[in-house]
Amino acid sequence: MNKIRLINNSILIRTVKTALTALLSVIVSQELSLDFVAAAGIITIIKIF
Repeated sequence: MNKIRLINNSILIRTVKTALTALLSVIVSQELSLDFVAAAGIITIIKIF
């Protein structure tokens, strides 16, 4: 049971980290006035995995 809980927690932590890094990359690309803001978030997600 603890192993399942540990796996669920690690998946949750990885998901939150991915979401935060994608959000951060979108914000930074907007501040830099880049043309393809959404692409920055997508590239970040792909790069993490």
